[in-house]
Amino acid sequence: MIQTVQRTARNAAKSSDKMNKKAVEMSIQTVIVIVLVLLVLFFLVYFLIYGGSIFNSGLTCEDKKGTCVGSVAECDQNGGTIGPWKCDDKTQPKCCIPLK
Repeated sequence: MIQTVQRTARNAAKSSDKMNKKAVEMSIQTVIVIVLVLLVLFFLVYFLIYGGSIFNSGLTCEDKKGTCVGSVAECDQNGGTIGPWKCDDKTQPKCCIPLK
């Protein structure tokens, strides 16, 4: 009789440990999901407020200490980079040549 009670108590303790481990795993997963959702929301709000690319918004050719040109040939000859530079509207394509 005593052995049966002890065995039942041991089984209950093992079951309780398993349930505690599952609860901890679920809470860790919940925290990870919440953090990921907050990161996505942060980038979404940032994108909606500031628009454009997240990493180079507001980047101008002048910020890069360069000059805007419109000729692809001139861009290639002078080591410029074609990109989404905020040059004047007449410059097509948008090429930024670094000043030396």
